Amino acid sequence: MTIEDATHFTIRTLLDIGRINGRINLSMELSDASRPHRVGYRGHGVIAGSPLLFELGFRITPVDGMAEIQWHGEVRLSGSLVFLAGDLLDTMSRQNFERMADSLQRTLRRLSLSSTGAETALPDFEI
Repeated sequence: MTIEDATHFTIRTLLDIGRINGRINLSMELSDASRPHRVGYRGHGVIAGSPLLFELGFRITPVDGMAEIQWHGEVRLSGSLVFLAGDLLDTMSRQNFERMADSLQRTLRRLSLSSTGAETALPDFEI
């Protein structure tokens, strides 16, 4: 990750859809920051000559001394890669978002346990 300023950064990630895979640099920006209740990110990049747009948002609500996090995400791909990837893109994107949300939820649970003294080491975040 390369941080450019307080609201812009670049991440490098892997897009893997069936036989089509490649690394992509996503230029990201903080698009919504209504602290402490909402945060959103928007990004764009190019993979195999096809433009990709990416959005990810989180809504955070206090519930019984804990935080409930609702998230939404969207990936839009256009150009020739859409014809090659077909319906796999939608299926794979949903699965990857679900894995990311599950990982974030596990991490937050462990951090919550850590703050109560039940666990001392901070966990790794996994996607």
